[in-house]
Amino acid sequence: HLILTNSDFLTKELRKNYPKYSFKILRLYKGIELQGNLQKNDCKWNVEDLDHIKILFVKNDFITGGVEILAESLALVKLQFWVTIIGPDLKYADEIRSYFKSPNVTLNFSGRQSQEKVFNYMATHHIFCVPSLQEALGVAKREAGKTGRPVGSSDAGGIPQALDYGNCGFLSEKGNARALSVSLNDCLY
Repeated sequence: HLILTNSDFLTKELRKNYPKYSFKILRLYKGIELQGNLQKNDCKWNVEDLDHIKILFVKNDFITGGVEILAESLALVKLQFWVTIIGPDLKYADEIRSYFKSPNVTLNFSGRQSQEKVFNYMATHHIFCVPSLQEALGVAKREAGKTGRPVGSSDAGGIPQALDYGNCGFLSEKGNARALSVSLNDCLY
């Protein structure tokens, strides 16, 4: 029997916790290639020319996805934002809305969507931002980076393995809203 993981991070964690079985723990990525193919950010927009910045958040588990950190960080950036939330069931809309207290953020809830629709949303938004508190790899972040969308995220788990800072990924310390706001400013300007 083998144990398959989807990131170097998770492989190291399991080998550390189960050294007796470390030879049985192998990494196998979830159908995405991690070497090359990341697009340089196609930030052809000028922040001063935009009425608002469109941010896409895609994560069923919005708590682990860091939606509260995203809300806190956007309150620190003095721009107008339109945030589309995909993944959580619409019954959580009020809970998610409670995190976004700043008047500079407008929320749009889309619930669960097909992968094709998520890719369509990626094409119409300026930034893909899911500042995860825990993540084995971050497949959706990698997919967004492959489209040329800048990705704002945390340094949790295997995310740094999936993104490269400044080219497509803008990473911050996990759980740190101020650090995420700095990363988003780096991305925007």
